[in-house]
Amino acid sequence: MLMAGNLRRRLVVQRRDSDQDAAGQQVTTWTTLGKTWGAVAAQAGREVLAGAVIRPENERIITIRYFPGLTAKDRIVYTDFEGVEHFFNITRISDIDEKHRVMELLAVEGLATG
Repeated sequence: MLMAGNLRRRLVVQRRDSDQDAAGQQVTTWTTLGKTWGAVAAQAGREVLAGAVIRPENERIITIRYFPGLTAKDRIVYTDFEGVEHFFNITRISDIDEKHRVMELLAVEGLATG
């Protein structure tokens, strides 16, 4: 059972958008959908082969109250106590017990590239 006191981190939910700049180039922008309280827990880290480079991938489990319309195209932004922003790209969304009360997100830390 989720205890409200466990949701101590203020999280921002953002959605990716595309637009064109003055030169006609595609530009990625992020629109804030809302803010929510949540918990961010470490998941096992792993290394991923991307091209010829091995890079670390830090997975996190993020628990939030139900957020209607959230998709894997969205991201979570968290500013830590030192003022450092962390960007979490959502890879999986689970509506716990399908009751629309609590969501568990599997996310990878890093900036989205596409």
